[in-house]
Amino acid sequence: MSSNNKNRIQLSELDKIKQEYDKDVNRIDEIYNETASRELIQVAFDANGGTFNIAKNGTVDVSSNISITYKEGMTVVSRKYGWSNSPEQEPSSWTSFSTDNLTVNNSNLGQGSYYLWVRVENDKNVMNTTISNVFQVNENEIGLSKNPEGYTQDKVTVTIDYKDTYVTNKKVGFGATLEEAMQNAVANDGTTVEVTENGFVYVIAEDAYGNVSSNSIEVNNIDTEAPIITLTPNGGEYVVKDGETIQILI
Repeated sequence: MSSNNKNRIQLSELDKIKQEYDKDVNRIDEIYNETASRELIQVAFDANGGTFNIAKNGTVDVSSNISITYKEGMTVVSRKYGWSNSPEQEPSSWTSFSTDNLTVNNSNLGQGSYYLWVRVENDKNVMNTTISNVFQVNENEIGLSKNPEGYTQDKVTVTIDYKDTYVTNKKVGFGATLEEAMQNAVANDGTTVEVTENGFVYVIAEDAYGNVSSNSIEVNNIDTEAPIITLTPNGGEYVVKDGETIQILI
């Protein structure tokens, strides 16, 4: 083989290496530009998550303001948001919008975890997806307990636990029946009720979002009556022979 042919083969191999190198460099440039473009799209939330304590079987409305900023001269072609119960699972549906500042609402939420997703795309097909912190909705029941729980001849103290949930329109009532206790409920911000006779304590209150819930407890362990002992037979005369005994069952 001539030296010229050897040189041609060597040059051909070098050309292939250079072509592959150029492809890698171009791809690195593309990745860099995509990353840079993605980072130049910024999404902010106000509010960014939060905790909401609601009454039993209650609901709450949550809202957040979405603010989008990006590099001057960039063309944004798509903006959309959606709600999901997980930061790992995309929303099942998206809502498109056309402004860089938008307040969104999610209404009638029960107990659970909720995440706001926002996806923005520019004319270079570069996409930025931003996920809010969790909007955590906790459902709490009014707690009621009595002390002592066993039988007593003294009073019983009923303790009310509003669990940092019920904040207004608190009412407490006591009665021989639950219906009577409900009818007797009056405004009372206290957390204890002293009961001196058996009956029911009824509590109703409202959370910060307008949900109303109630609970009741029965007090049936107060016993102030002395026991009554009845003997049957009660006395009598019995004749036995000398040295014998009898057994009397009462």
